[in-house]
Amino acid sequence: MIQRDNASDSAGVILVVEGASPGPVTAGAQIVTRQYRQIDAKLLGSLLPELVILPLFGAGFDAIEALQHLERLGYRGLAIVRGPDLPNRAIVERELCAMVPQLTVRLTGPMN
Repeated sequence: MIQRDNASDSAGVILVVEGASPGPVTAGAQIVTRQYRQIDAKLLGSLLPELVILPLFGAGFDAIEALQHLERLGYRGLAIVRGPDLPNRAIVERELCAMVPQLTVRLTGPMN
C-alpha cells in the first residue's frame, strides 16, 4: 500500500496528471505534474502523494482507467477527478467510486 506518513512536518505532495488543473491547493503543498503514462510504482513510491488530481478524459486515457491503474499500483489516498459540467455529477461520481473501492474519489468541475 502506498501511503504518506502523516507525521511528516512538511506539506504533502499533490500529483497532478497532465490534463487536469490543480485548482486551489493547500499552502506549502508540493505540486508534481506527470503524464499518465509516467505513473508507475516507482514514481508513487518516491512521491508518496497525499492527493492525485486527474482529468475525467485525458489524452489516451479516461478516469476509470487511471483510477484502476492507481489502485493496482497500491495507491490508497484521495483522487480528485476534474470533469466538465455534467447533468448528474453524483451518478458519475458513484460509478467511479464503485470501480475503485480502495480509493476515495471526488468528482469536481474543471477549475480552469
